Amino acid sequence: MKGKKALFLFLALLLPICVFLFLKIFGKNEFAVKSLYQLKAPEAISNCIIPAIPYHIPDSVISQLNFASDSLLLIWYATNEADISKPKGKVTEKYSTLNQLTLSPTGKFKTWKECVFFMSPPYDIVLLNKKGFIRGEYKSYDRDEMDRLFVELDIILKRY
Repeated sequence: MKGKKALFLFLALLLPICVFLFLKIFGKNEFAVKSLYQLKAPEAISNCIIPAIPYHIPDSVISQLNFASDSLLLIWYATNEADISKPKGKVTEKYSTLNQLTLSPTGKFKTWKECVFFMSPPYDIVLLNKKGFIRGEYKSYDRDEMDRLFVELDIILKRY
């Protein structure tokens, strides 16, 4: 009876070790941040044109954005710079070389927000890459969203 217990205990300890080694050898621990609107059209505002899939930002808009030498651009929509100063400061502190642009949610830029970036009201940050793909949308006032932004930026910057 003691021999059976010892055998079961040995097998119970051996199984997780074997699974761990199998995953360590053959597994790939890799994350990817997919571009938005590549398989499904965004929900467009009533006065916007429904885009073709896979969606990318029109060249006319890309040419007006300042990507400089970086491949990513973080766009903040704010009526008041003080509203976003704290989260924007944290992003600048952690990613000092990341290009950032603050736009007013009025006029031409409001149309961009609704019809080019397809951002619904709670979102006020959009992450774009130089190829014209939307990499993510975030809420500047939500701590979890800002943490998600940091994680996704780490993944994207590590990969590219």
